[in-house]
Amino acid sequence: MPIGGRVTVLTHAAPINVYLSMMLGLSADMFFLPIPAALNIVQFSAGRYTLQALNESGHLATALAGLELQLELSQASVRNGSPLPVQ
Repeated sequence: MPIGGRVTVLTHAAPINVYLSMMLGLSADMFFLPIPAALNIVQFSAGRYTLQALNESGHLATALAGLELQLELSQASVRNGSPLPVQ
């Protein structure tokens, strides 16, 4: 990977907690409950790790609003007797 490159890691609650607790120098392996699909952002620069975001979930509100709208449209369509075509 080139210097300054980005890495994305997708994992579960335990590995996230272990990695972040080691990075932050905490004695507890499990110190928070990650929200599913939340972002935890770590920056490594000048030999130091910096926690940029912990359990960031703002992006999920937009996705959830879109899913709720799709559900409402689908339910309204079924009530009117004309189901939406499957996409």
